[in-house]
Formats: sequence, C-alpha cells, structure tokens
Amino acid sequence: MTWKSPAFFTAMELSAREAGGVVAAGCPYTAEAAIFALEKGGNAIDAAIAAQLVACISEPLMTGLNAGGLAIIRFENKVKVLDCFGELPGKQNSNASLHADTRSSPPKRVVTLDYGVDNIKFFVGAGSTANANMAVTLEMLHKEYGTLPMSTLAEPALKLARSGVKCSQIMACGCKFLWPILKLDPILKKTFSHNQNSETPMQAGETFHIPNSEISIERFVEEGASFFTTGEGGRVLLQKYREDLTELLRSLPEYKDVHLEDLRLLNREDLESYKPVWRDALCTEYRGASIYMPPPPSQSGKLNEYTLQRMQADEEVRTHSTADYLRSLVDALAEAHTFRNQDDFLTEKMQIITNECAGQTAECKSGNTTHFSVADRDGNLVGFTSSLGETAGVVVPETGILLNNFLGEESIVPDSLSFHPGDRLLTMCCPTLVEFTMGGENHVFVLGSAGSDRIRTAVLQGIIGLVDGKLDPSELANLSRIHLDGSTIQVELPSAVKETHAWSQEDYEGFFNRSVVLYPTQHFYFGGMHITGVHSPVDSTNSSCIRFTGGADPRRFGSVLYAERHE
Repeated sequence: MTWKSPAFFTAMELSAREAGGVVAAGCPYTAEAAIFALEKGGNAIDAAIAAQLVACISEPLMTGLNAGGLAIIRFENKVKVLDCFGELPGKQNSNASLHADTRSSPPKRVVTLDYGVDNIKFFVGAGSTANANMAVTLEMLHKEYGTLPMSTLAEPALKLARSGVKCSQIMACGCKFLWPILKLDPILKKTFSHNQNSETPMQAGETFHIPNSEISIERFVEEGASFFTTGEGGRVLLQKYREDLTELLRSLPEYKDVHLEDLRLLNREDLESYKPVWRDALCTEYRGASIYMPPPPSQSGKLNEYTLQRMQADEEVRTHSTADYLRSLVDALAEAHTFRNQDDFLTEKMQIITNECAGQTAECKSGNTTHFSVADRDGNLVGFTSSLGETAGVVVPETGILLNNFLGEESIVPDSLSFHPGDRLLTMCCPTLVEFTMGGENHVFVLGSAGSDRIRTAVLQGIIGLVDGKLDPSELANLSRIHLDGSTIQVELPSAVKETHAWSQEDYEGFFNRSVVLYPTQHFYFGGMHITGVHSPVDSTNSSCIRFTGGADPRRFGSVLYAERHE
C-alpha cells in the first residue's frame, strides 16, 4: 500500500552560532513571540509563556487556553517536568467514574475523520471535554521562573488576537482535516471556512479571527488565571458546556429520562481545583548520554526508556543509518509494543491508578498537537507539547476559547481502565532532554513532537539521531522516519538509509518480515519534531561562550529563529 501526498518544504540548514537564544516551533508567530521575550531580556520560561499565549491564538486547532500538555524544563542545570494535562471532571459527583458507569458519562457526538489510509471515529461535543486550564499553567510558570511582567509577555498574543491571523499551510491542513468537527459549531464554521461564508474550509493565506479571543488574553493579564476559574471566564465556559449538553440530550432517545444533574459534569469545583503537577523527570542513560523524559501519565517516556534499553543491548549494531540499524530499531519498537500491552503496564509500570483494571492500551491515530523548544542566553531550555485533541467542536462565544475533546480519544481514556473525577488522563506528549559531552563541549538538546502515537517514535528517532548519528538538529528534523503501528511498519521515503533507496515494498517486507506501508514523501502524519541545542565548553561557565543550534520539522512547516545577543 502506498500513501499519496504532496511534497512539503525542506528544513533550513543550520549550524551552531552565537546568539541570545533560539526557538524552534511549528508556527512562525509562535517562534516570533519567543524571540520577542528573549530580546526583551527574558529567560527561556518567559519565552515559553509568550510563545504559548501566541500559540493559543495562531494555532487554535492545536492548542489553547483549554488545552493540556507537558513541559520539560532545564533551569540552572536542574531538570523538572510540569504535568499540565487534563483530568476527569465531575468532582461534585465523586461517586461517578468513566467506563465503570457509562450511564453517568455525558453524551457525545460521533464524527469520522479521513486519514487517507483509513477513517477514524472520534467523540466530540462538550461531553468529551476534560478539565484542563492552560492559564493556570502559565501563571504557575510565571510565578516560579518568570522575570518579565505578564503584560509584556502577552503583547504579541494581544496584537495578533486583535489584528487577526494569516492562515498558515499547516493551519489550512488542520482546517481541512477537522472540518467535520468545526462545522458543527456556527461560530467555528464561519471562522474557519473559505471566505468565512462557504461550506468549505479555509485556505492558506486567508485571515481568521476567533471572536472575542482577545478578551481572554486581556482578562488574563488583568485578573490572572482566576478569570478562568472563579471569575466570569469560568462561568461562561460552564454555561456553554451545559447548553451544548442540553441540546444533545434532547436529540438522543436513550437519554430521554436523563437530566444534566444525573451526569458526571465539568463543574466549578473542577475549575477551581485544577493544578499543574511538578514531577521528577524519568532519567535513563543511553550510550553515554543522559536522557530526561516525562514520567507517567506520559506513556511515551516509559515506552522510549524501554526501547532505548533494548537498542543499547544490541551492541553489534551501532552505526546509524544502516539497514541493520533500522532493523534493530524496528525490533526494539516491536518489543516495546509487546511491553505496552502487558497487563501491568498501565497499573504497575505506569503507576497511574490503583484499581485492578488492566488491559491493552489503545493506539491513537490523532495528531492535532503542537510543540516548541526554546533555549535562552544562559543555556536554560524549555520543551512544551500541548493539545486540544481534535477539539470538541465547541467554542465559548464570550471568550473565544475552544474546548478540548480528551474524553473522546480512547488512547487518553482506554476502555480497560476506570477513571475517577480528578484522575490525570494518559497522554503521549513527550518533551525530552538529551545531554552528552563530545569534542570538549557539553551538548544539551530539548526536543519534542506533535503526532499523537507518532510522538514517541519521532522523539525516539531524535534521541538516537543525536547520540548514535551525531546529527545536527536541522538534519535531524528533516530525516525520514519510520513508525510501527501494531504489526505494520510505516516508512517515509526516501529512506534515511541509502542502501534501501532502491528497495521496493516487497524488499522492505522481506527484510523486516512484516507488512509495510510506504509514504513516498514526508508527511505531517509522522509528527512535527522541533529541537534546539545549547553547546558550551566543558571548562567554561561563561555564558558568552554558549552557541546554539535549532531544527524545525518541515512536515509541520516549522520555523527556527535566533535571538540577537546583547552583551
């Protein structure tokens, strides 16, 4: 089987340079906001806050103020992970759970999205919305690490929200892909349609503006995150949430005797109690490099740790970009897939919940996620991955906030598990740090990717490309990838392995002894890995000696920008 898709741009070739910092992101507006903060004298956390606020405006189908995610931070040589992913709502009804009592779960709409190879069903509507609050996350980061006023960091987002956003190519792809969801809401349909009045999605180059999105940024600056928890922003969100559910209940015969009060609903207690959680990074060694990854509830961190251990044990295969190396990688991924399906993976290994419900995790096909990586003049780094899922297809008209649909993805809430209100949901987000010494220099990289289940394989190939291949970030972001989806290998062409360039599909299948799907060009299905690097002499602590590298994924039309260095 061969996937047919258009060619995408190639990544810019970059080399280490002196600068005041660097950012790699999937959207030029997001990257520019990070540079704005760095050139104002802010640190990497300031830059991340400014970038995320802009991403909420410029990448509204990927992330937003109702998004969840994970961040990895290296600040003053200490590594921490911030878990700001979603949790199951319904704390006012503490006896309710998801899956254990389906009658208490809010109803959802079903949509089918076309992935080309196959069609995937997702659940949307307010009933698919988990409790998440990006404003609380950004406020927490600012209080702990920020140096610039929030009003300064919000300037780029406010300017963009007021003027409108030019639709990028990746946004146009997102509009087309998510159109079955977007057209469910009249405001979203008008906002993201061609010429704002048609039955077709927006095209690249058009300008869009989500009504009242600027109000959310303005009130966040004035009132902080409380506007979205105890304030008016929280009130109108819950109002829209209940209105959407009420409308859906009326249309479903099986819910004719059910009232809203009978359901496990997102409520004010959920909004007021939501808090990001600091976690210790999962640290492992791989061939002399220190790898820092997010612990549970990220599934990717544990899976990539397992895969790296399997690859490290294969001492006979060390040369990157050879056919034998590729087979070693596939074998390690297959072993990790088996590990993932063990009964104790979610309960004992993941340490997420304590009940006895175990079983297979779900493969996730979605990829509506975004990531950026940033480094500052002092060598501090932040990698931030966030998502709205596919969005719930619901927007709060008073604030322009799109709701997430995390409860509509099986990989986040597998049927094999029962979640209770307040439980953190599972995620594939995997912002990662790689650190090693080579050539008299310390090299520290932060990377991450979009792409849901492909996040872990994109990041994994980033790690081994740095450690085994010693590749520059620009080369790495542009390198063709593979992904193991169950028992099927998906291969981007041209392969990163020269000796396989002339191979047919039959050659690949014979070599791997597995079914193979060939993608003739790079495709956004394989994620959007963005990476920045900090390089400094081993024997120097002088920040003026730091050099920077960056690589942005051409699959997501990524951008790398460098900040000017001010002595």
